[in-house]
Amino acid sequence: MGRAVLIPLLIIAGAAAVASRTGAAVRVVRTLDQRGGLFAPRGARLYARVAPRLLRGLYRRVADDLVGRVGSGSAPTIIDLGSGPGQLAIELARRLPGARVIGVDPAAPMRDAAARAATLAGVATATFVHGEAGAIPLPDASADLLVSTLSMHHWPDPAAALREIARVLRPGGEALLYDARFVTYSDRELRRFTKGAGLDNRTIVREVLPWGRVRPWALVTMR
Repeated sequence: MGRAVLIPLLIIAGAAAVASRTGAAVRVVRTLDQRGGLFAPRGARLYARVAPRLLRGLYRRVADDLVGRVGSGSAPTIIDLGSGPGQLAIELARRLPGARVIGVDPAAPMRDAAARAATLAGVATATFVHGEAGAIPLPDASADLLVSTLSMHHWPDPAAALREIARVLRPGGEALLYDARFVTYSDRELRRFTKGAGLDNRTIVREVLPWGRVRPWALVTMR
């Protein structure tokens, strides 16, 4: 299925999901996205151009949250899983000059755009590597914090991704998985994925973020 067909279908399905808030409509959105590869690899170049402008507010909010958790004077290792065009990773590197920020993304156009943006911003502590949620190219217990924005609903095997996240986090580390509220996974689905990953259900918490009247974002926290 070509991108010209996929984009209208995804928009229609997304509108249906928002309007109905039914599990069936949400699953349609995810399936079209995961099978069609709309954002990676098919739509990676387009996404890399538009996301920095459209999602600027979300990136700032997430950066605020993360800096508040770790403290501006700390030097953590942070993984940005599904880093896309790199805006969040660059913002974190700016605000946390002692941190090591590693962006992981499967799409070469995304990584190339992120590397160029980091160079233009004069940020040397944010790097971008090839990888995906089910195969993070980092050693066991190597990260203090993992963040992901608008990536979780793309994952074809969420249980494998949660298992990988648990593997790369150090003891006491945590993952903050931000996603669009109407396509993110339900509590019931998250419990199933957590069980499939061999993890304790108590390690996963899902919440809708306060964000004005619309409240479009959800956060899944994993400790």
